[in-house]
Amino acid sequence: MEFTGKVIAVMPDKSGTGQNGKPWKTREFVVETVEQYLRRGCFLLRDENIDRFPVEVGMEVKVKFDLNAREWEGRYYNTLTAWSVERK
Repeated sequence: MEFTGKVIAVMPDKSGTGQNGKPWKTREFVVETVEQYLRRGCFLLRDENIDRFPVEVGMEVKVKFDLNAREWEGRYYNTLTAWSVERK
């Protein structure tokens, strides 16, 4: 899937160690469309993609991402995992 717009927020990095002992790192950023009806998406960059695709507030970008839903205590949550970020 693809989403095009302007980066309006970049959250601080999060990091930790998985159950397998492997370290992980994530960064979330929010993109807002420039259409008549504004839409926003909060995307997640993981591990090496954080350095591979540096994002900054104000950048015009096209984000390619995977959508995944997970269940926790009877509720579902979506994650938009970015695997490509192109500067427009």
